Amino acid sequence: MSDFATLSLGPEASDEASTALLDELRSLPDVESARALEQRAIDPASVMLMIKIAGGVLSTATSAWGLIDQIRKSLKKKKVTGATITLPNGTRIELDQVSEEHIARLFAGGSNDPG
Repeated sequence: MSDFATLSLGPEASDEASTALLDELRSLPDVESARALEQRAIDPASVMLMIKIAGGVLSTATSAWGLIDQIRKSLKKKKVTGATITLPNGTRIELDQVSEEHIARLFAGGSNDPG
């Protein structure tokens, strides 16, 4: 079974960066599909993407970190800062600050605080 996550790029992300990021996300083996979400009243300034993640990827810290790190690197190449990913369980992760150790703590039932 697939999992869905949302990626919020923040108000400074350009349309070109979000389009390029969607193309890159779609090419990742752990991503089944990715698409832009319509703007919502909750966060109208933010570009949001829906990511359908292959089943099992979010079941371990190691595989989740692999995908999250790929997304972080893509964002960095496109000079997008302030992005967050919201996992299927509602956990929101600030991608500028997250580390592999932070993901390990999350999957072990620890704090969502990246610090």
